[in-house]
Amino acid sequence: MVYLSAVTGVDPATGSLVEGTVTPVLENIYQILEGAGSHIDKSVTVNIFLTSMSDYHLMNQVYSKAFKREISQ
Repeated sequence: MVYLSAVTGVDPATGSLVEGTVTPVLENIYQILEGAGSHIDKSVTVNIFLTSMSDYHLMNQVYSKAFKREISQ
């Protein structure tokens, strides 16, 4: 079992925070899970904290592609 906490959108090449999109966060999660011998499809639960609810629609689009299902608001 792999537990992840406080994963952010940090560019691994530069170490700088990538703001304005959730895609880098999910990419980091993919890489961490793959490195641990797991996969995002094996996720049991996910909590997402947004700094602005205006980002919800974008987050939902990216999240639904990552998990292949739509999240209702």
